[in-house]
Amino acid sequence: MKRFFRALFHDDLKEHVLAFKEDFVTSILIWGRYVRDTWPLLVLLVLLVLGAVWVADPSPPKKIVMASGTPGGSYEALALEYQAYLKNYDIEVEILPSAGPMENLQLLNGQLPT
Repeated sequence: MKRFFRALFHDDLKEHVLAFKEDFVTSILIWGRYVRDTWPLLVLLVLLVLGAVWVADPSPPKKIVMASGTPGGSYEALALEYQAYLKNYDIEVEILPSAGPMENLQLLNGQLPT
């Protein structure tokens, strides 16, 4: 009886392994055929995505306008430090002096002085 169960389990295991191998090979062949048949569409999709990225230009801005508060103040010193640091990354920082917090708030709301 012991020999019967061992043989049954052993044969069953072989069948499972062979079936898994067959399924795996079939899946690879199906994917290979799919890629072979649709490669022009895949290439077109990649080119469209690259074109959209190139046209959209999602890179960060190369120019920043920064309000610095009153001339000679600590915010102006901080703005000058930012300007020097960002110059290393080819980013231009335009320092815009302001009269104080209320003008800074107007600048943040998009009401730039003329």
